[in-house]
Amino acid sequence: MGTQIAKSLLLHHHLLRQPARTSFLRHICAASNASDKTTDAVVNVNPKTRPLADAELYTTIIDVVRDASEVRQLKKGAHEVFKTLHKGLADFVLIAADTEPLDIVLHLPTLAKTKKVPYVFVPSKQELGRACGVVISPVVACAVMSTNIGSGLDSRISKLKVAIENLHM
Repeated sequence: MGTQIAKSLLLHHHLLRQPARTSFLRHICAASNASDKTTDAVVNVNPKTRPLADAELYTTIIDVVRDASEVRQLKKGAHEVFKTLHKGLADFVLIAADTEPLDIVLHLPTLAKTKKVPYVFVPSKQELGRACGVVISPVVACAVMSTNIGSGLDSRISKLKVAIENLHM
């Protein structure tokens, strides 16, 4: 946030043609950009997003989502996840914690609790989108299903489902 303010001040002072202030603000932006890259994922995560997957669980989730996407056992997007939950087809739900505004996905945990489907928040919607096979745009939510019997993912999905359920306890 400090970087955005500094950059907007830089633009404002550039338009007013005050070179002494712009060089000072460029220095502030350069110093703060190094720290923004490392803490960007942590800063963007909303405190309302609980339970949040830890690093080990997150890597397992991303691997399973990639494989489920290849065999069409995945629904992407808040609306598709909503429909999948209503039909009772979802094994577990993943929601991006850095969704802006968060209100577009906050109905999904309530519905998942009602349908007794485990859910977990993941830190990055961009990474979730890449794992789902969507290269260009981020994915704010996805649901993994075990409808394809011959895919070989059923055991991995059930283990991951148990691990996500254990986060709620």
